[in-house]
Amino acid sequence: MAADTTILSTDVGVWWFNNNRSKMLTWEGTTGTYTMNELYSAMQTLQDESDTIDDGTCFNADTPTEYTIGKIDQGDNDPWYITFELMEHITGGSLKTSGWAHVQGSNTGIVIVPGTNVDIVPGDCGLDIAGGEDGNGTLLELISGFRGDFLVIRPDSSASGDEFTGGGDGQTITCNGHTFTQSSEEQNSGNMIWANLYSIGTIDDYVHQYIYQGSWDADTATTPATDNSQRIYSVNSSAIDYWGEGHIDICIPTKRWWRAESDGAWDACDGGYARVFARKGGDLFAYFEVATSTTSGGRNPIPLQTSVDLNQGTGTKTISFTGTVSGGPFIDGEVIEDQNNNARGILDLSNSDVGSGGYLSYFPIAKDGSGGLLTAMQSGQTIQGATSSASVTSDGTPQDAGPAVTSFFTNSAFPDIKFGFTAVTAVTNKDIDNNGTDEHWGIVVDCNSNTLAETYEWLKYICSYTQGETDSVEQALEDDLSQSNVFGEEFRGAMGYIGYSAISGTLAEGEAVTQATSGATGIILMHDTTNDVVLFRDVRGSFNGTNQVDADYDSDYFTPDEGSSFAPSATSPFGTFAGGTFFGARGVIIENWLSNDENSFILTDIEGTTRERPTSVPITVTNLHGNAITETDADLVAIYTLSGSGGDIDKDLLTCDGGEVEGGTSIATDTISTWTPSSGRLLLTDVSEGDEYIIGYSSWDSGTDTFTLDSYTIANATTGTNANTIVSTTDELDTLDRGDFIWNEDQNAGAYITDVQAATNTVNLDRDITGQTSVDTIKVNVVPLTLTSSDTVLPLIMHGYPTASTKQSSIIYPGSTLYIRVKVRNSRETDLVNGPIKPYSADDSITGTDTSKSYQVTRTIDTIIT
Repeated sequence: MAADTTILSTDVGVWWFNNNRSKMLTWEGTTGTYTMNELYSAMQTLQDESDTIDDGTCFNADTPTEYTIGKIDQGDNDPWYITFELMEHITGGSLKTSGWAHVQGSNTGIVIVPGTNVDIVPGDCGLDIAGGEDGNGTLLELISGFRGDFLVIRPDSSASGDEFTGGGDGQTITCNGHTFTQSSEEQNSGNMIWANLYSIGTIDDYVHQYIYQGSWDADTATTPATDNSQRIYSVNSSAIDYWGEGHIDICIPTKRWWRAESDGAWDACDGGYARVFARKGGDLFAYFEVATSTTSGGRNPIPLQTSVDLNQGTGTKTISFTGTVSGGPFIDGEVIEDQNNNARGILDLSNSDVGSGGYLSYFPIAKDGSGGLLTAMQSGQTIQGATSSASVTSDGTPQDAGPAVTSFFTNSAFPDIKFGFTAVTAVTNKDIDNNGTDEHWGIVVDCNSNTLAETYEWLKYICSYTQGETDSVEQALEDDLSQSNVFGEEFRGAMGYIGYSAISGTLAEGEAVTQATSGATGIILMHDTTNDVVLFRDVRGSFNGTNQVDADYDSDYFTPDEGSSFAPSATSPFGTFAGGTFFGARGVIIENWLSNDENSFILTDIEGTTRERPTSVPITVTNLHGNAITETDADLVAIYTLSGSGGDIDKDLLTCDGGEVEGGTSIATDTISTWTPSSGRLLLTDVSEGDEYIIGYSSWDSGTDTFTLDSYTIANATTGTNANTIVSTTDELDTLDRGDFIWNEDQNAGAYITDVQAATNTVNLDRDITGQTSVDTIKVNVVPLTLTSSDTVLPLIMHGYPTASTKQSSIIYPGSTLYIRVKVRNSRETDLVNGPIKPYSADDSITGTDTSKSYQVTRTIDTIIT
């Protein structure tokens, strides 16, 4: 059927009640928008005619920006309906409905029926529709999109036989010979509110804003699961929304029309809240959470501010081209566009190759007017700069680039993020400022031996627009906290904390809580059960350190003694980067940073205190012969501290407390100096016997002056294990390294690993452990004897076999001159190019004016050694 008449340049159809009880407004156009006032005014004018005055009034203007549609006139029995599709073309004001709720026996209203569409089409709207078991009415709208398939129907009456319940187990619904399979859920009904959102501020014209609605807490939802946080798309789409790039002025439905409820019980989704994000690659991010009116929707400003991020300059896609650039040249930061399908990107010229047969690097952006859809450029098409008019002919499909691929990173591997207390406890150095006390943290960013600049670009990438179900944030939350459906593009970081003095119950990470009196709400992101600290995400209101904090869905609670809410890092959820320094968002700790970055980050712990590393001095040894750990002929590099200028290696620097037994996993000593590396190797001297051992440690505690050894017990040794070889049935040996200390408790003997053969789960040793078999108790990096108070320890600044031509460590300057000796040896390599070499040794000192130290090894081939 067709509309009876049209208004607003024929874009809006008006269906009168006498047209098979349709009485509705529909969208008949293709593109474009109208203000709520324009729609209201056009209908007021249309109804002010002699032949249209008989129909009930369509709209009431409550304020210049808030309107009501439905049953307006006294005695009007059937409400005006406005389609969800039409409301996607309305700006400048909000809309609520009156009389839509179907109430059995008293109000006909409208109903929405969930199910699966078979072949009903939009052209069936306005026609009779009937259920196989119950229900008769007029079809008003067909909805098929990200919420599922639904029919919007005006029942013939309020009687029970016209309700489309489907008997509780579904039914076949027929309209114009076409069918729809109702689900086992009954129809639902209620009054709707469309809130008006409009952005203000300065934002990039090419930013596509997107909106999330709903709660993350699974406990709030019965059925369906879509009550959880979900991105808003066009009602008839599963991939695109209904607004363009740049600023927005839109209406969004704020009541859960899709959810099965009792008659008339549509409630406000997540209390009317909506979260608006502006996160384009290459820009500083912005977001705003708005609380819309649950009675009128209201007209709601969304303040946002975006600008170019000078520290996120590497595009995440490339497209190659044939031949040379025509015209131009290209301009860094301009829009490039596929002239065939209008796919677009922001050009990253500094990482492009604009020579013949080169490639363009870019940040993908939404195709103009496509509802935010990112469209891939195509091969064999003209790619042109919008400002420069420079163009190339593409010859391939776009490829991931920059922080989207491992080759971008120094360590050829992605960084990592981890959430929750378990992840934090595994961090080696939680005492960032080396004051002897671990700080409290809740989110871990593992640099994975990549630079902070690279790590920052990756953190921005995984939180940018379109990072959805397969991204690192969602995966980390699911793996570490069993919290799914929180995607990188909507993650905001920590927003509040409490420290508590008492707890009742468990209150697991992922639970929703509410504080008495303050009314603050949040979801537990990290619960530190050792230090009694809780970190929250998605906070509303302000937590304090006084009022009880209760779990939303059981009787568990905290009794806090401190707490507050705080603003997250809007421009980048995990932290910002400026002037070569990474500023971590509150509660974020980093690990596995490069030595050169030791003094290039400032972090803020959960309680809000900024923490940074004491002055660190990176020490680099270059011109080394390094190779894979499967090889046995790399250099051996060591750096020792000396007793003084030109003095001996200070092997008795630390004296053991004594008492550790054979197989022990820690060593307590007298005061450990602040220069000691956070992890590395120790030179342990058994003074009574004169024996020395090199043992790896994973951390040290300044409070107890104890080294925690990097210990491990080999549990799966198997056939093939002999005096100088250990073979395992698993990959447990893969994490071991050349130079790690092996101790066989049964044979009371030790050796050092020369190479690790991961492919065969094998390690080889530098000497025989006579009698060793697979049934022996074999341990890695443990105490090889019962220690006494006469035994000594020297932490080593560096010790190991490099895998590249350089090896680096760093120390904290201790406040006075530190004398060191660098030693490099290699008698294992026999190619007379890399070795064998004559031993290299160099003495030096580190003072308070040193920012770094570097030593280039003199490689003199030893032709005498045999």
